[in-house]
Amino acid sequence: MESIIQRVDDEDLVISRELLRQLGVKPGDTVEIRRVTETEEAAPEANERARRLEVLRSLRGIWSDEDGEVFERGRKEMWETWQSSASS
Repeated sequence: MESIIQRVDDEDLVISRELLRQLGVKPGDTVEIRRVTETEEAAPEANERARRLEVLRSLRGIWSDEDGEVFERGRKEMWETWQSSASS
């Protein structure tokens, strides 16, 4: 775990000792609390990153070369059709 992100709901913001320990915070360490801007996205938790990686690995190699060629032909045909109708 690299960070803790909590939404403030007009109540006291409490960060448990257990969460701080998971971050590796030790007595005497300095902790910064800052506002996260809307453009910043929270990094996924380790288990979510692992799940996403597994999904990507399971998809590797599912298309044959022929599947790729069929897809490319269809994509080019669709693009040409769109280009023709857009210029009319």
